[in-house]
Amino acid sequence: MNVRSLSLRILQFGLMCEENKWMLTMVGSVHNFGKFIGIPVWGIVSDKFGRKFTMVFGTVMAALTYIVQSFSTCYPMFLILELVCSIFFSGVFAATFILGMESVLPGKRVLFYMVLGCFGPVGGMSVPLIASQVKDWRLLLRLFNVPALLFLSYYWLTDESMRWLEMRGRHDEVIGVLEKIATMNKKPLADLPRAPPLKSKNSDAVEANAKPVSTNTSILKEVIRSPTIFWRMIRCSFTWIASTLVYYGLNISSADIAGNKYLNFSLVVMVEIPAALLGWVIMERMSRKMSLSCMFMVSAISCIVYNLTPDHLGLTVKMFLFMISKLSISIAFSIVYIQTVEIFPTTMRVTMLSLCSMIGRLGSMLAPQITLLSEYFGEYTVMLLMGTTAFTAAVITLTLPESKNVKLPDTIDDAERIDNCLPLTELNPN
Repeated sequence: MNVRSLSLRILQFGLMCEENKWMLTMVGSVHNFGKFIGIPVWGIVSDKFGRKFTMVFGTVMAALTYIVQSFSTCYPMFLILELVCSIFFSGVFAATFILGMESVLPGKRVLFYMVLGCFGPVGGMSVPLIASQVKDWRLLLRLFNVPALLFLSYYWLTDESMRWLEMRGRHDEVIGVLEKIATMNKKPLADLPRAPPLKSKNSDAVEANAKPVSTNTSILKEVIRSPTIFWRMIRCSFTWIASTLVYYGLNISSADIAGNKYLNFSLVVMVEIPAALLGWVIMERMSRKMSLSCMFMVSAISCIVYNLTPDHLGLTVKMFLFMISKLSISIAFSIVYIQTVEIFPTTMRVTMLSLCSMIGRLGSMLAPQITLLSEYFGEYTVMLLMGTTAFTAAVITLTLPESKNVKLPDTIDDAERIDNCLPLTELNPN
């Protein structure tokens, strides 16, 4: 939602002058600042009240606020509502992603995410195509967000994460979801006890870890008490910063490439569809951290070669390099999501995903502003900065633990055992 033809949305506020370009980029930075605020908050809400509640409530409230934004009478009002919209919407994708990831087997995680990743670009491509025909930004906001109110029906159409319900001790609801799944699939389901199962060492460990992570303060205490989790969070957060900076930086920079800006943006978004399919193949054949590191490296090299390509070779060559970089960073962004989910425990999974994503929003907040660097330091600065950032992330990624085909850890002890020195069979003896 933060890339919906920003210039069109504020045309009536008289900000299209060249000297006011910083005000245009400010909209994108404010949007991502809203994510910076909202992501950790919604992470706590999701871990406490459930993935489904966060997904539905955030989407509906964001849509309502965007509709109100379409009636803005001045730029400050528009900017404030952009911040509010972003805060509401910031936790939706993470909650939706976790809801799906906690509902599939380890071997199907990548396939699930890649299928999910194919739908976003379809909507993204429709935005510039519609915006090229509908010049009224107020009408655009209403066209994009009124249909989103139908998402309220998902509260009744979607089931809560069984893993989250079990960790919350709501065993009867887990049985109810399993019965519904069995009925829909026309499969028999064995009689399961409605009461919680007898406690074991593992269940005691789960309870010990589940109880203190209901607030932001207790989660931070748990993270600080575990140096392994703490430093893993720091390294993971940098990969998020690099992903958001390069991903959104390329999206925004596509409007500065010669040619039709609507077509250029559509092409840059369209490349995310083959990125989702290619990402599935890459992650099936390579380890998590090696695939992520390679994608960062390809994106970095493409950015640098783009700068070195002389203009006389034509727009086609430079556009090809630009799209290769976007293809690679799109795959990297997908892997970052999956890897973050796999290396943190259930008791704080959404919170840690939200925390890493929040820190990563530093990159997306800077992305609209780095386009201004070309005004002061030359046109090569933007691509060089993104290439250098991606290269650094490629190196740091190699220090993260491998998590491919490993059972999702439920407790902090389980997460600490996911390390480079432990074989997969030891991590997942079942």
